[in-house]
Amino acid sequence: MSKREISEADMSSSEVSSDSVPPPSPPPPPDIAGVKFFSVCTTIRSIEIDNEYPYRLPPPVNRLSMHKVPHYEYHANRPPLSNIRTPGDVWVDLAAKQIFYHTRIGWERWRTTCAREENRIAHPYFPTRYLSYSGKKIQWISAKTLDDRSRHGQFASITELVESYINNHLGNDDVPSRQGVNRAESNEGHSTPVESDWEDELDFESESSGSEYQSVSELQADILRLEQALREADEPLNIASEKYEETQTRLTALTVELRASQTRVGELETSRERSHAHAHSLDASLRDSQAQVRSLEACREQYQAQLDIESAKRQKLADQLSRMRQVLGEVGS
Repeated sequence: MSKREISEADMSSSEVSSDSVPPPSPPPPPDIAGVKFFSVCTTIRSIEIDNEYPYRLPPPVNRLSMHKVPHYEYHANRPPLSNIRTPGDVWVDLAAKQIFYHTRIGWERWRTTCAREENRIAHPYFPTRYLSYSGKKIQWISAKTLDDRSRHGQFASITELVESYINNHLGNDDVPSRQGVNRAESNEGHSTPVESDWEDELDFESESSGSEYQSVSELQADILRLEQALREADEPLNIASEKYEETQTRLTALTVELRASQTRVGELETSRERSHAHAHSLDASLRDSQAQVRSLEACREQYQAQLDIESAKRQKLADQLSRMRQVLGEVGS
């Protein structure tokens, strides 16, 4: 599972504690009088997102495994509020004609344009995405798209950028819907074609993307609708996941049986080798015994020959003794 991609099935598992699971997408802002906001999405791969990103990534939306990560763009006649703490959010102070962006620790004022590379503002958690104004909305875009925009002309200063933003959006109920005018446009009002990174041009728009919300309830209703659509889309995935888990369980059981059989075969092989070695040992003992028998047979034959010689000597002596006794008897008579 890639970085912060946690499915609803994982969320419902008892093994996942609430402390270990990061929160879902940035929470909707509270209802604040005089403050309007709308969501803007950044298209990005999970590999390009810092590991410390504090929210769960939505599932990839296409075959390129790109994520549609939202942030909020506010405009009001006042500076940004400290209780809005979502990194990557943008705040346009219409009264002071200033733009702020939220870092990991708080709001920072956007002071320089992106004409020079050293002046670029990187997203606090997306190091390959930079702050830019397209003429319609303030986005976090790739370096390639930013370079293409810079080659075709950009705003000379932040003041000019803010004035263009206000002229395009102030009093417009469908923020952002009109194409802003920047230095890339000719005197006739036709914009010069600007190349952009294909990752920034992917069609990820939904009914709520780029739409202004007057209250949290509208945004929450939209979120509930999208969550329901996500659950419906997850059903086939959950079925496939269950089948995969079942197959994996069976495979694990078969693997255990295979290992047990291999162990038994190893034991039998060891026993066979031991029996074979014992047979060799017995065969060697038999050969030794046969050699000893042959040696004893040879000794027996040798002793028998000596016995025959000694028997012959004894018989000769017995014959001599008998003759001597016979002679002695004749002399005595």
